[in-house]
Amino acid sequence: MTRKHRGITALLPVLLLGLIGPSQIRGQEMVKVGVIQIDRAIFESEEGKAAMADLQKKVDAKQEEFAKQQKEIQDLQGQIQRQGATLNQEAQAALARNLERKQISFQRATEDAQREFNQLRTDIYSRIGRKIAAEVQKYAAENNFYLILNSSSQNSQVLFNDNSVDITSDIIKRFNLSQTSPSSPAPAQ
Repeated sequence: MTRKHRGITALLPVLLLGLIGPSQIRGQEMVKVGVIQIDRAIFESEEGKAAMADLQKKVDAKQEEFAKQQKEIQDLQGQIQRQGATLNQEAQAALARNLERKQISFQRATEDAQREFNQLRTDIYSRIGRKIAAEVQKYAAENNFYLILNSSSQNSQVLFNDNSVDITSDIIKRFNLSQTSPSSPAPAQ
């Protein structure tokens, strides 16, 4: 299916909802539609903030390590420039190989760290996202929502929504409360 057709197919349910009209879908009752910014809900929740703070500590520690490696590379480059003319060919070649090894090692380490941190961020997003999704389902059932759309995705079909249908803040509050309060009291014996 072409990209154009997928876009039209994705819009079809929303267009049909608008054409059919809310009163025809559920008898005479009004259909409630909500919008959530899942990214914001995940990363502004207390659990999301804590997870991202932990990740940032790891990133900062790795950046310090990389700064030291980069300084070593710069020092070696400076040594080669200063002493290049006075060193014999073997010494120049040894310094050049050492510099190349350090540069390659640095490049690989930065790429590995980038992959690792991207994976950790994805894991955080998935782990908390599943919990947020469960909270959204409960919220939708309790508040009689017919449809809740995610407006945080770049591929989102939501071009405009009134703030009154945005449930993101409500979900963040509910999620934070559900994570801090005991899920159910212990059964009496």
